[in-house]
Amino acid sequence: MDYKTIDVKRIRRRISKRKLPNTLSIENADTSIYEIDREENMRTIELWHRYWDDLSDFRKRYLRNVDYNFGRQLDKIIQDSKGRFKTQEQVVKEQGKTAVIVNVVREMVRTILGQYRMNPSRSIVFARKEDDKVSGEMLTLALHAALDRNNFRELDAQMMEINVLSGFSCARVTDKFFDSEIETDAYLTNMNPCMMFFNGDIQDVRGDDIYVIGEIIETTVDDILATYAKDYNQLLALKKILIPMADEYIGGNKSLSGEMHKNGDFYVPSVPSNVRIYYGWSKKSEFRVVKFDPIDASRDVIGGNIDEIMAAISLENITRAEWLLSQNFTEEEIQRSLIEADVVNYSFWEYKVLTSNGYCIARGETPFAHKSHPYSINLRPLINGKVAGLVDDIVDMQDVINQNFMTFKWMVVLYHSIKQILQVFFACFRLKQAHSAWKYPIF
Repeated sequence: MDYKTIDVKRIRRRISKRKLPNTLSIENADTSIYEIDREENMRTIELWHRYWDDLSDFRKRYLRNVDYNFGRQLDKIIQDSKGRFKTQEQVVKEQGKTAVIVNVVREMVRTILGQYRMNPSRSIVFARKEDDKVSGEMLTLALHAALDRNNFRELDAQMMEINVLSGFSCARVTDKFFDSEIETDAYLTNMNPCMMFFNGDIQDVRGDDIYVIGEIIETTVDDILATYAKDYNQLLALKKILIPMADEYIGGNKSLSGEMHKNGDFYVPSVPSNVRIYYGWSKKSEFRVVKFDPIDASRDVIGGNIDEIMAAISLENITRAEWLLSQNFTEEEIQRSLIEADVVNYSFWEYKVLTSNGYCIARGETPFAHKSHPYSINLRPLINGKVAGLVDDIVDMQDVINQNFMTFKWMVVLYHSIKQILQVFFACFRLKQAHSAWKYPIF
């Protein structure tokens, strides 16, 4: 249709309702929505950093067990005969010998994982009442569908291996829209112990004394924009906040090697072209009004200005009493129908998504029905606060096995047979006398 044939008044009427096209740029993007309470956010980031540092000994032991699990068992720093600090492997090689290990740690871990994978049992929903049996079966089918969609067998196998190595297991349980099936369902994510932070003064194996918990999320700028930008201005504002960032992938030589997080830092990403944001949950408390309506049996917790909330409830009670009186309710019935309100110190969980320079990308109160954080965490054995994996019990034994096996191998290689080896106590014989009395080499 030729626009010249349209009446001018109609054109003006149509274009007057149309929004102007976006002329924003990164330079003039408004970042004020992300700068709210920035100083407080910087203190929060520093607090999370301290919690992460408090777990450094735990991460060190976990990474040591990971190394032992995959055969890197001779990287311990020791002193050689000249007092120089070197790895055990370097000292052995400088002696002209071959470093050999017998990895019993991996055999134990593989045995445990094999026992799990051979177990065909699955989780079910058990109905406590006979009338709920059908509902229990339906919920069991829904549970199996959600677990299969998340490939829970592999997730659980990985989590079991992490638990054996560290005594730590944690998963984030949220919801996600699955494009392939066009529906939203539960989504499980195993947590890396090196990327988690939480208060370390834990004594309860159920995790009820956790009051700060979160994770370091390392991802790309595009992924952050797709997740948190809700309009064009937020898109440009987030780009402005996250710049300068690399436009191209910058990699290293440690991918799939297990070395990515070995010497990690709280702020510096493992991949230079990635961005780190911090997703943390804190348990807080404040005075709120608990409102109970006896007519519809609803109970609500209302936050805000206490005086204004109580005044609004009182006004609502006056209006309700007048209406009930007009409906010929007795005075006693009217009193029973009024809204009850109490002021209590209410505990709740709050989350924040922060950048390293204090910008708050997202924040809010827990949206979950269980009113807690999304992490399911298990720490064992938690005796006097100690967390350790099963591998911790055999690490020292693994060192002894390696030393004895290498000593035995060198004897066989150098002297072909151990039948002509004489073992003496130097406290009983002088070395020269023993050497003159024994015609074979003494070492």
